[in-house]
Parts: sequence; structure tokens; C-alpha cells
Amino acid sequence: MRLLVVAEDLRVSGTSEGQVSRSFVYRLALHPDVEKVDLLYLKKESSDHEIDMLPLNQVWEHDILFSKNKISKFVEKLGHKIFGKSLEDKVKLSKMEKILSNVRFENYDFIAVRSSGQSFLSLRAFKKFDYLKDKIVLFFHDPYPVFWDPGYSGPFSKRSENEFKDMKSLIDLGFKCVTPSNLLSKDLRFLYKSNRNFFTLPHQFAPEVFSVFNGPKLKKESGKITFMYHGAIQLGRKIDYFLDACKDLMVESPDFKDQVKLILRIKGNDVERIKTKYKDMEILQILPQVPSQVAFWEAKEIADINLILEPSGNYSNILVGKAPLLDYVNRGVLVLGPEESELRNLLVDQSSFALAGSLIDIKRAVLSSIQKIRDNNTMYPVFGEYFSVENFNNLASKIFTPNNNSASE
Repeated sequence: MRLLVVAEDLRVSGTSEGQVSRSFVYRLALHPDVEKVDLLYLKKESSDHEIDMLPLNQVWEHDILFSKNKISKFVEKLGHKIFGKSLEDKVKLSKMEKILSNVRFENYDFIAVRSSGQSFLSLRAFKKFDYLKDKIVLFFHDPYPVFWDPGYSGPFSKRSENEFKDMKSLIDLGFKCVTPSNLLSKDLRFLYKSNRNFFTLPHQFAPEVFSVFNGPKLKKESGKITFMYHGAIQLGRKIDYFLDACKDLMVESPDFKDQVKLILRIKGNDVERIKTKYKDMEILQILPQVPSQVAFWEAKEIADINLILEPSGNYSNILVGKAPLLDYVNRGVLVLGPEESELRNLLVDQSSFALAGSLIDIKRAVLSSIQKIRDNNTMYPVFGEYFSVENFNNLASKIFTPNNNSASE
């Protein structure tokens, strides 16, 4: 097969989408049925791409930028409020459509289109290319519009309504659609009333497409079991219950504070609030975020148990981008999520899951995780063979097959 990947974000740091898209390209290029992979990179950022590390045949790069000033910001805000439209999206879509009109799609058997962020511009840019519906595969990384994200708490706006209608008209053209989550695939098919099933292809992690970290390294505290979290505190992801549970355990188990270390590398609007609220928690260390190669090294060499936060509430249909990385490093994981959760369904050991809003359940899971480390009784990989190369190849073969519209199992 000859494949063209159209992507917006292949950065090595800053976003999980960049990291999983890089890994997707690598896995796809090494698929036994793939002859070559070319890349059309519609990049929205100017640095941290390291495209030369990807096994690609040909690469075309284009900057899809939007000049922001006081006037454009005012027009953008006005457009959202009155018309439910985004000036920035309109400008970027126009640039993308012009670039796509010059691509020789006849040279490819399939075109894999990767989304990023909350605008899904690369997908929306293909609306005028319905004649390619048998070749194009649209990859949704998250729910769209963002209103449908389980972690979103804002209102249903005119913009959300317009984005939904726009995407539905695109899906109705008959493009093949893929998400990284079984629950999300079912939900988006239902939401858009699609007469075609959505495929599921989980996120990947390929260490080969990331530089080796050779800089100054964090030192692990000898004799202590380290819980570590790298990520954002946003879209419903809350870490307060976990920290409160650990505070309770410091009181309930006198030796807990001598045996446990908590390290958070976090970003988001709540960072300063969390620092202030837990400033007297002596086992807690809050550090700045670091590049992906550093985070990878720390997850493997410093953490005994890596923490995964899903959106709080009653439901989470997303597959977080760090899941395949944390599966790869062969360390324990503790997933904090809602009652119905994609990751909960994937865990080999269900004791590694706790309800994100339950102090009792989190304390139980923390103590269980510690005991498993002491007993050397953690099952690796923590998600079984779900993120394996073999599973990726099997699922990709079903997706990149002419006129195959049935869902993957």
C-alpha cells in the first residue's frame, strides 16, 4: 500500500497528540503491507518537530498560522458570540484547502488524516474532496465538538451547534472514520447517526521516534515508593481527591509518609491553587513540566507507579495519549476515573483502578499498588497486548482495506 498521512501536530513535546501521531506514522511505515508513507504536514507550530526521525518517503511541510492582534481577537470574539463562527478557523481552513487542491491523491491507495486540538481542521478541510471518500480515513483523537467531551463543563453555544452540523455533513459524505477508543467510536457513530461503523485503532507509543535524554536527571529517593503524574489538570481531570486520600493515609498509617513519595509535573489553571492547598504536605513535590523524552525517562526510571487521570464524572470515552507510553515502560499504573471508563475496560488488573471521586476507593487502590510493588506482583504490560505491534497491524489491516465499512472488534 502507498499511504499519505496528513497531520497537524507531530511535535515531540507539548501535546500528547504530537507524540501519538509520531508513533502512528512509525507503526504504519513498518506495517508489512505498506510500501511507502508520505507526509503532508500542515503544522500550526514552528518548533519541536524532528521530522527526520520519522521513516517517511517524501515530506511536504506548510505553516498554517494565524496572525493574532487586538483587531483579530475582537473579531474572533464577536464571531463566536453573534455568528457562532471562528475567524481563525476560517482562515486556516482556506489555507489548508488551497494546499490540498494541489496534492496528487491519485498516487496513493489511502489518505490518513489526523486531527489535533479542539478544531479538527485537517478533517474539516476535506469536505470538498468527497470524490476521494473511498481513499480517505478520518482519525478523530477526541470527541467533537468539544461540548461532547465528558470533561467539558461549558454551555452549548451557537459555535458548538455549527461545528456539529459541519462535521455531520462531512461524515455523511461516507468517509471512513476511526477513533482511538471503543467507547468513543460507539458514541460518535450514535451522535452523528452514521450509517457506517467507526473503527477503533488505539494510540501507540514508539520510542524510536524520540531522542534519547542525556541531560540532568531527577534522583530517585532510596527506599521510597514513588507515585508520579505528568500531565495537565484540565477538562475535568482533578487530582485533589488523590492528594486528600494520601493525606488521610499519612494520618491513618504512621509509616506511610516514610515509605511514599508523590511527584507531580503538571500544567493548567489549577497549578498555583494546588501548590497553595498542599504546601504543607511533606511527601509531595510539584515540579514544572519537562520535554517528552525527560517524561519518558522519569516514568521508567523514577516512578514505581504512574498515575493516569481521566475526566471526572460518571463517564469517560477517551483514551489518554500517555496510556501506551506507560504501558511500554513496565511500571505500575494507578488509573483514577469514572464508573464507566475506557481505560478501566482495558486494565489487566482491575485493582489498579479507583473511582476518581471516592476517597475510600483511592485509598484502597493506593495501598494495593504499594503492596504489589513490595511483593513484586505487578502484571506487565498493564494493558496486556492491547498496545502491541501485532494488535496495531491487525487493526490497521482491517481499516486500510478497500470498501471495508465494518467496525473492528
